[in-house]
Amino acid sequence: MVKMKRSKSKKRYLRGKSVYDYLRYHFPVPRRFLEKLEPYFKEDFQTELADDDNKIALTYTYRKKPKAK
Repeated sequence: MVKMKRSKSKKRYLRGKSVYDYLRYHFPVPRRFLEKLEPYFKEDFQTELADDDNKIALTYTYRKKPKAK
């Protein structure tokens, strides 16, 4: 089971005293999956969300980047 984590980030405007803040959401990846996911860390992903009565499914589909010539 994985719990979604929420954290508040605060940033200062350039040369100013004003601060803006925003929420960030994180899904920690269990250690046992890191080796399988490591080849995909630099890929771009398309995400889809499907929700049911008592569960949520996130689907990530990666798109290979074209090789630079």
